[in-house]
Amino acid sequence: MLFLIWLMTHAGYPWFLWPMIGWGLGLYLHGMSVLPTRGAHFEHEFTGWKEQRRKRQEKEAAKQREKDMKELREMRETKPPAENDQAKAFRKAAEEELDE
Repeated sequence: MLFLIWLMTHAGYPWFLWPMIGWGLGLYLHGMSVLPTRGAHFEHEFTGWKEQRRKRQEKEAAKQREKDMKELREMRETKPPAENDQAKAFRKAAEEELDE
């Protein structure tokens, strides 16, 4: 927004950079205080998050294995498709060639 104001006022000295730098620094410092990345509490929370993630991945993998096994069972149980006319004609021609 500050950039647009600066641009619309015939762009002289880039004064908008100073408020942007200050605002950015304030956001960064606030973020560092709100989102700690060190300490016992952080380690405990991070370990819990990793455990939840591992369990979720294992659950998804088990579901995928079950789905794959179900597909495999269905494939084994289904009969091969019936030959169509073209396949029958091809097989008949191949048998005739072998007989000659």
